[in-house]
Amino acid sequence: MSVVINGTGSISGLSNVGGIASAQSGSIIQTVEGTSTTNTTTSSGTFVAMGFSVSITPQFSTSKILVIANTVLDNNGSGNQGIWTIYRNSSVNIVDGSSSGNGFGGVYGGSSRVQIAVAGTFLDSPATTSSTSYAIYFRSAGGSPTVGPTCVSTITLLEIAQ
Repeated sequence: MSVVINGTGSISGLSNVGGIASAQSGSIIQTVEGTSTTNTTTSSGTFVAMGFSVSITPQFSTSKILVIANTVLDNNGSGNQGIWTIYRNSSVNIVDGSSSGNGFGGVYGGSSRVQIAVAGTFLDSPATTSSTSYAIYFRSAGGSPTVGPTCVSTITLLEIAQ
């Protein structure tokens, strides 16, 4: 069985077992993407939102959501350090669970200015069929770094049947 998402977002290839639609395990059920050209600067040691999020409404509570995020970290020179992560519903750091943890890591360039494209993926298990949002968050590990584009930041979400 294959699951096909056509250009209108309709899904075909789902089976109906006992009146409940299901998809073959590992099938991609839907995809959603968002982009941003916003940048944000912080001196907070606690993760703060970059300024945009992408939402998905899983069709099954057993689905996993593959989150793919890309952005740019800028240390703004002068020894600033930035660390980034991904949050679900503005409250759960899905990478390490901490409001001041290491997330995906970050950037440090001493007194030289460093801008680096960063990307991360995480397979999340939100266990819901309610709308669920994902956002890039970041924090300072010293000084006032910036997260956001010198190009476009993206978040792509793929619902995967289990």
